[in-house]
Amino acid sequence: MCPICGILSRNDEDVSRQISSTMGTLGSNSSAEAWLVSQGVSNRWPGDVQAIRSQALGQVSFATREQGSEGPGFDSGGNRFGAAGCQGGRIESRRYQRRRWFAIMKKSSYHLRFTLNGEEKSLDIDPGISVLKLIRDILDLKGTKEGCGIGECGACTVVVDGKAVNACLMFAAQLDGRDVLTVEGLSKDDVLHPIQQSFIEHHAVQCGFCTPGILMSTRALLEENPKPERNEIVKAISGNLCRCTGYQSIIAGIEDAAERCRENENSNK
Repeated sequence: MCPICGILSRNDEDVSRQISSTMGTLGSNSSAEAWLVSQGVSNRWPGDVQAIRSQALGQVSFATREQGSEGPGFDSGGNRFGAAGCQGGRIESRRYQRRRWFAIMKKSSYHLRFTLNGEEKSLDIDPGISVLKLIRDILDLKGTKEGCGIGECGACTVVVDGKAVNACLMFAAQLDGRDVLTVEGLSKDDVLHPIQQSFIEHHAVQCGFCTPGILMSTRALLEENPKPERNEIVKAISGNLCRCTGYQSIIAGIEDAAERCRENENSNK
């Protein structure tokens, strides 16, 4: 159980299976457990994620929790966005990615260049910090929230190259050369985005803590699928926890937002 969110975690077998499928280096569940034991980490969630982060073996997006090979978080070939990583439109081999990130983590600082909400950013960072720390503490954008810190609640969701990812589980150095969108980048010229307006009108916001993450998951969904079915909406926000609304108003807001976005696109043609 997550000590912060109180979320029931998956059993050990599920955890081992996810590590094996995500990292592609551990083989069977038994070998995954053996690897964790050899690293001095018990094979229980969230210790697995912390082990992965400490070993710098790559990013993990909330989309890796989905069982299918379609929808947000996967490319056209069914590859998980958080598993091998995209670089220049190609999927890196896991071996190459590990070598590259181990080399980066040995450095005392890393010069990062990326696009954030349409603006070019160039700065030196500690290679070990997460995207969440970069966005909130260094760039001072507080819309992205920190909830569980282990990729379970989705409050820190941002959009990277069109894909929704958990900022708490991605290294900031992995943003190099990529396009990042946070909730601050949704509205333009003090005009709310149709997604934001729909959430207001459908009362899809109560305490508001989870709202930025759900907005960004919605944005990634509608960019990939402008006319989603209800089951596709449910799947897209499955990585975002909301303890207030019961999700019905959120789903209604997303359905309305999809229609508004299509109308705006047609009017601009």
